Formats: sequence, structure tokens, C-alpha cells
Amino acid sequence: RGQKVAQGVEFYVAAASSEVQAETEESGDWQALINAGAIPLPPGCGPCIGLGKGLLQDGEVGISATNRNFRGRMGSRDAEAYLASPAVVAASALKGYICAPEGMLDDIPDEKGPGMMEDTQAAEAGGTGGGVLPEIVKGFPEKVKAGVVFCNEDNINTDGIYAGKYTYQDGMTPEQMGTVAMDNYDPDFNDHYQHGDLLVAGYNFGTGSSREQAATCLQYKGVPLVVAGSFSATYVRNAFNNGYLCLECPGLVEFLRDSKVGDSKLTTRPDGMSVEVDFVNWKLTVTTNDTAKTFAVAPVGVAAQELVVAGGLEAWVKAQTA
Repeated sequence: RGQKVAQGVEFYVAAASSEVQAETEESGDWQALINAGAIPLPPGCGPCIGLGKGLLQDGEVGISATNRNFRGRMGSRDAEAYLASPAVVAASALKGYICAPEGMLDDIPDEKGPGMMEDTQAAEAGGTGGGVLPEIVKGFPEKVKAGVVFCNEDNINTDGIYAGKYTYQDGMTPEQMGTVAMDNYDPDFNDHYQHGDLLVAGYNFGTGSSREQAATCLQYKGVPLVVAGSFSATYVRNAFNNGYLCLECPGLVEFLRDSKVGDSKLTTRPDGMSVEVDFVNWKLTVTTNDTAKTFAVAPVGVAAQELVVAGGLEAWVKAQTA
């Protein structure tokens, strides 16, 4: 209180909801921020998901109290976005550079919040339950064969798959969604991808926010399925709810990496390489020229297969209640 935002700094503030803003207005904290030079934004996500004012431009540096700073999420891919606590963000706005708030918040009581929750969730691929493979549902493909486009990165997030700037553009057609898929991960992705290729990626594919467009945009692009070392559990749920198939095959990922396929490149399409998935036996065979190597695939259960055949959860429910 009583201090001013540093010259050359734009300090944006947005409440999580209108109720939260009303509470801070009643306490006087909101006005204190405005008096310090803060620029108010409407309650909600705003710059955090790349919408509205306050977006980072090329070469700019930003610090935010939001929870994600994936490249391009809060504006330009060529900007630097740092994450910090609200106290650090406020102190940095006053000083004009990123700094801790020591000596600036003496009037704030020292209250210890809850400790960080230990993440004990283990998202494991469904096993075979003692070696019994799931039956193939009528209408589910027995085999898929296609070329390969390899994204040699772990933790490819939903912002990279489908950028935040498109998420709330309700007027986007399926064709447009397919065109921009993966361009925030790699602007040159479309130079490598050929329609119908399988997308192969590293581990924890689809991490980040739960936007379902990150699954549907790949459908619309013509990618028949995604193969990865592992997936975000949220991404898999969204994918199958939209009738889109995801397969875990860490053996393929390690083989491609050991073979230096796509080494140091975001995206590559190996010449002469194809993949055939045998869903009856849950095996994946990669062929390069005259060499073939086969890997086990984590089986997809009957319930998930039914969602793929039906075209998603909504279609499945309609069929069950018809």
C-alpha cells in the first residue's frame, strides 16, 4: 500500500471470480492495487490462457501468479514467462525486475499455508490381468497401418497440441482446428506430417489443461491415433470420450530414441518407416526398409473400445438410451 508500479511495467490484476473481486473490493485490497497502478481485468482466466489484454509480445518478459507458463500460452512464443507467488509478482511489479518481497511486506502477518500435496498418483497403462487379452469389440479395427511422424519430446502439453488462443474461438471449423493442431508445439509440424500418419510422442503426452480440443483437433487433422510412452490421464479420458484412440507403447519410443530418429528435432518423419498395430494380439510392428521390430502395446479395454466404435461418450449414451 502506498507504493507505485515501476515505470515501464504493466501490472495486470484479475480476480478468479466476480465473488472474489467483490470480497477484495470490500476489504479495500482491490483499490489499493488500482492506486498502485494495477490495470484491472475482468474476472476469469484472461492472459493465463492467452485471451484479452495483457498478453506477452515478442521479446517481452512476464511474471505471473498463474499455474502454467508453456511457451506461447500467454502470448508470443518468443516471450519469456515466469511463474511465482502473488507476493513475488507484486514485489517485481514495484521494483521493475523479478525479485523477492523481503522488506516490502512487513505489515503482512506471517501465516503458513498448507504444505504442497505429495503427488502419489501413478497413471499406469491397463494391464492384461494375468495375460488374458481383451476381446475386440465389433466395429473396432483389427489392424491399422500408417506412416510415422515422431515428436521426440516428453511432456508435450495441451497448449502445444492446441494453443490457448484457439480454445475459446467457438467459430473454428473442424478443418481449421486440424490445420492448427501441433503448431504451438512446432510451427513446422505440417511440413513433416502427411495425412493419415500416426503421431508418436514421448512420455506424459497431453499434460496440462483439460481442453478436449487437444484430442479432437488431431482427429480432424486425420491422425488415426496417437502412440506414446505414456499419457496424461486427463488427456486419455478426453480422447476416449471423443472416440479417439490412444495407445501406450514405451518400447517403440525407446527404439526410436536409441536409433537416433528425430534426435535434436521437434518433429521428424522417418523415410521408409511404417507402423502396423495388431489389435487382436496387441502388438505394434515398426518397419524400416527391410527391418522389422515388434513391441507390446498396452491393451485397450472393452469399455474404451466401445467409445471409439460409437464415436464418443455422447454418441454411446444416445445409442444406449434410444
